[in-house]
Amino acid sequence: MKRYYSAVSDFNKWMLIASILIVWVSCLPILMGEIDGLFIFIVILVSCFTLFMASIYFNTYYQIKDDKVLWVTGPIKGQLEIAKISQLKKVKSAWEINSLIKPILSNRPLLLRYTKFDDFPVSPRDEQEFIEELLTKNPAIIVEK
Repeated sequence: MKRYYSAVSDFNKWMLIASILIVWVSCLPILMGEIDGLFIFIVILVSCFTLFMASIYFNTYYQIKDDKVLWVTGPIKGQLEIAKISQLKKVKSAWEINSLIKPILSNRPLLLRYTKFDDFPVSPRDEQEFIEELLTKNPAIIVEK
C-alpha cells in the first residue's frame, strides 16, 4: 500500500526552521548558566511545540486502502470512504477551504467533496497518480481541472 506524502509549501518549511531556531536560541541561557524555573518551563513548552510541528511536517501522508482514504498528519489520523467522494478539484488557495481539519502542507491542495456540503483537502506530491488510484476505486468521481 503506497503512501502519498504531502507536498510542502515554502511557508511550511520556514515555519519548521523558525521553530527549531527558536528552541536553539531559547536554550542559549542554559549554556551560559543563567537558568530559573520559568525559563525551563518555557524551553520545555517551545520544545514540545517544535516536536509537534516536526511530526506534522515529516509525517503527513495519505493512503488508499480498500475502500477508504486514510490520512495521517502528525499524531492525528482519520479516514474517508471513497464511495462517498463525488467530486475532486484543484483549489487555488488553502484559504478557500472550509474544513476544520486540513491535513495538508501545500498552499494549493486538491479538494475532495464527499457530501453536498463537506469537503476534505489533500495535497499529495504525486497528484496524478493519487487521482488515478482514486478513480480506479470509484470511477464516478467527477474531476474538475
